[in-house]
Amino acid sequence: MAEAKWTEAGSGSESDVRKDVEELRNDVRKLTATLEHLAQSGLASGSARMSEQYERARAQAQDIRARAGEAADTATQQARSAVAERPLGTVAAAVGLGVVIGLLLRGSSSR
Repeated sequence: MAEAKWTEAGSGSESDVRKDVEELRNDVRKLTATLEHLAQSGLASGSARMSEQYERARAQAQDIRARAGEAADTATQQARSAVAERPLGTVAAAVGLGVVIGLLLRGSSSR
């Protein structure tokens, strides 16, 4: 930036004043360009950080979804195995659970 030149009132010529004003304008333009560059750099780095966080969250969500699917498959296989090994016991347990739920619902609706 240009150094400020201080003159006493009335001692500078019109051309000196015009030159000082032009230097001031140039300094303001340079400052504006620098500030714009800094703002764009900040936005770019913030945007990059947000993209990284989004990708990390997306990867975690996919991992959780995959693990949940695997757990559901395992539970389904275990249920099928239990039914295949003890069909009568499974049916009896289901009937018993149905009776308990029915009694609970009947008891709560009569109040």
